[in-house]
Amino acid sequence: MVAPAALTAMAASPAPAEEQDLKAGDGDEQAILKVDREFSRAVASHDMEGMLKLLSDDVISLTHNPDFAKAEGKEDIRKLNSAFFETTRKLSIDAKPSKVGISKSGDLAFVVGDYTSSFENKKGDNKKLKGRYVFIMKKLDGEWKIVLHAGNGNVWE
Repeated sequence: MVAPAALTAMAASPAPAEEQDLKAGDGDEQAILKVDREFSRAVASHDMEGMLKLLSDDVISLTHNPDFAKAEGKEDIRKLNSAFFETTRKLSIDAKPSKVGISKSGDLAFVVGDYTSSFENKKGDNKKLKGRYVFIMKKLDGEWKIVLHAGNGNVWE
């Protein structure tokens, strides 16, 4: 797991991220933002395998929803998202990363941003949720993988 000292070192020099624009930043920052975008696309399209390939084996996910509050490991994530996918239709996610930070060692990173998620529930009601999210990523075998995902949706429309 990511040690607090490592997070402090990463937070000391965050670089602003262009909203879904990969023109700025080095190769690692571009790769990190690509994972961010691919995660949103995979979840919005209910692409379980596409989402899981972006995660480390020991990933932890924390959400605002008490029914899906915490999941540890890919199999828990699969269960959590299977239940979510079964209860939602017409899902869209508009994630806007606002900060990216990479550790001095180059093997840990974070992305912080805002999101708007809209979907239709089983009853046919349209729901919209706005919130913030953070990804902690680790470079594993040369690829950035999400090791921690936390979201705090707090504004329902």
